Amino acid sequence: MFRQSIRQVARQSSNIVRRGYATETSTGSDALKLSLALPHQTLYSESEVQQVNLPSINGDLGILANHIPIVEQLRPGLLEIISKGGETEQYFVSGGIATVQPGNKLTISAIEAFKPDQFDASAVKQLIADAQKRAGSSDEVVVAEANIELEVLEALQVIIHYSNISHFFLSFGSYLRLSRILLFPSSLIFPSFLFPPRLPPPPTLGTLIGPGAISRFGIITGFFQCECGAIAVYKVGVLIHFFTNMTPNPSLVLNKVNDITFETLEAPTLSEPNEVMVEVKKTGICGSDIHYYSHGKIGDFVLTQPMVLGHESAGVVTAVGPKVTSLKVGDRVAIEPGVPSRFSDEYKSGHYQLCPHIVFAATPDPKHGSPSPPGTLCKYYKSPEDFLVKLPDCVSLELGAMVEPLSVGVHGCKQAKVTFGDVVVVFGGGPVGLLAAAAATKFGAAKVMVVDVIDDKLKMALEVGVATHTFNSKSGGADDLVKELGERPDVVIECTGAEVCINLGIESLKMGGRFSQVGNATRPVSFPIVAFSSRELTLYGSFRYGYNDYKTSVAILEHNYRNGRENAAIDFEKLITHRFKFEDAKKAYDYIRDGNVAVKVIIDGPE
Repeated sequence: MFRQSIRQVARQSSNIVRRGYATETSTGSDALKLSLALPHQTLYSESEVQQVNLPSINGDLGILANHIPIVEQLRPGLLEIISKGGETEQYFVSGGIATVQPGNKLTISAIEAFKPDQFDASAVKQLIADAQKRAGSSDEVVVAEANIELEVLEALQVIIHYSNISHFFLSFGSYLRLSRILLFPSSLIFPSFLFPPRLPPPPTLGTLIGPGAISRFGIITGFFQCECGAIAVYKVGVLIHFFTNMTPNPSLVLNKVNDITFETLEAPTLSEPNEVMVEVKKTGICGSDIHYYSHGKIGDFVLTQPMVLGHESAGVVTAVGPKVTSLKVGDRVAIEPGVPSRFSDEYKSGHYQLCPHIVFAATPDPKHGSPSPPGTLCKYYKSPEDFLVKLPDCVSLELGAMVEPLSVGVHGCKQAKVTFGDVVVVFGGGPVGLLAAAAATKFGAAKVMVVDVIDDKLKMALEVGVATHTFNSKSGGADDLVKELGERPDVVIECTGAEVCINLGIESLKMGGRFSQVGNATRPVSFPIVAFSSRELTLYGSFRYGYNDYKTSVAILEHNYRNGRENAAIDFEKLITHRFKFEDAKKAYDYIRDGNVAVKVIIDGPE
């Protein structure tokens, strides 16, 4: 049989030959400077310790100060750290690279590290039982998967069984027999716990590892591809899924300015009878996400703690509470990311977006030190039933992720009371501006002009069908705009927050016109109050979206696509200019932050 029994594993463990602990090669400092880094956090950063015992693939190895420079590949096992005071701390690591450098520096890059008491013995036992059933399958691939799982699980079960785990170093080397798990002619399959992300594998293995990994039940999910020593993909850590009683929730986390990392957090659980669990499938990047990434704050909303990014998302329902009546498992939904207090006057009056107690995804709490509400760039996200809108069959999940910014435009148009026959000018050719123009068009505006300084954005407005006219504000002032439009507009929807656009919009409006301010200014602006009052203009503030705006947006998309994309009046899908896989999400954020031109960027949910 491919797999070993627990007894065989235990017998092997008793015969392990331990390499002798290192002795000092020269006089010097008696402190070792340890750095221990995981993909999502740093456990030690040049911290002074007395000794570190490593589970090396070449045998257990003790590192003291003044050790000769070496590079060791780690196997799954116990990493033991002895402080200068003699205290011992232990971690179970699934693999990694340890490097001893001159200057008494020991750097360990590991995929995962858990305290031994974090493992759930009953969960391991159940997983073993499940794997044993699948090992009897007639499917060759299923059997191969099950055997790999059994090797790992049974070995770990032995470790858990030993009460004095600190003296038990177990080699998992025998569980990976390449000749037994060669599922593809040109691919060797390795789980992620063999090599860490961010560091190349040993040169002798650099050309061996090719693509290909099968996970029937999503258990062995930590695979990545190495070609010529470069790591291409890093996904979910297997130990989290195997050996703890938490459901892993791969997430993209903003730790601080210019610091984004992938983390595997604990998935939320349904705690209220009206809650719904959603597996996030598509997420758009908002300008506010980029602002937090680059500056760490927007006004009073200051990032003080790590925060899961994302709030423009759509997904599939995976679980519902007992009192949920309008949704069922399998429904595709758009997620409204702001949930207010049910007791606030703002909520009761239908203006819940103004509730001071609203919890808005990926938006730091303005109270310093309060945890930031999690965003939607993760695998699982829970929401109250009434803050999810079911998507009709003709509306894709990508379009579902665009419901959020479309709702911003819808709210701006509703605030300005855009109606049939109005002439509307929208300032800003970004996603919100173009979607505000789309909303104005669907509300029955006779003319819609989009104003921007980038010709490609103006071209896009015409191509997708959201504008009848465009104007590059670099080419002239209010008189030129009015001349191009043919008349003064009834309504201006300002989506930039730029002082020059605000002033140009007010100068362009007809007597008694309506002005809706959607865009946020980064600093105080000069406002033409005399022109505003003498012409009896009406100013409307517009903040996010409110009652029924999400449903209105979904209705707009349904009406637009009910006869297919080829017959749609507005090609919303053309606004999606870039698409990224979840593992490339950081690249997506960097792409926009670095000033590259993009309208709407969509990121896939974690696999």
